[in-house]
Amino acid sequence: MAEEIDEKSLYILKVLSKDSRLSCREIASLLRMHPATVMKKIKEMEREKVIKKYTINVDYEKLGYMMAAFVFIQYESGKYPIEELSKIRGVVSAYEITGEYDAICMIIAKNRSELKNIIHEIASSTNVKRTNTAVVLKTVKEPTGIF
Repeated sequence: MAEEIDEKSLYILKVLSKDSRLSCREIASLLRMHPATVMKKIKEMEREKVIKKYTINVDYEKLGYMMAAFVFIQYESGKYPIEELSKIRGVVSAYEITGEYDAICMIIAKNRSELKNIIHEIASSTNVKRTNTAVVLKTVKEPTGIF
């Protein structure tokens, strides 16, 4: 599917990435397409796992999470149990990466003390050699896709 995705499907993805609550009828109206065509293309992209899930974009600050940081993690050579990161409360994303570090994760916390505890838990995880933390000062754009 990814290699043969057509222009209409890309337009649908663009609209859904901005607001996944829109109905097929609303998307069809925006793109000047028939609602049945939109529904068919969405179902096909779901079946092919181009669309993996529908989600929300949460304003964590409004929930009291005032701190965000990226933690770069270097593991002992050859042992990268990054799946453990997803089990740590406060880790919102985790990636295996190239370069000096082996993984990076984004964490959110309510305050500095909670942030320190999460960083300590990450640093104490299996096979972690060292970490480096960058605290987020301002968010300019959050991940919503490439559109």
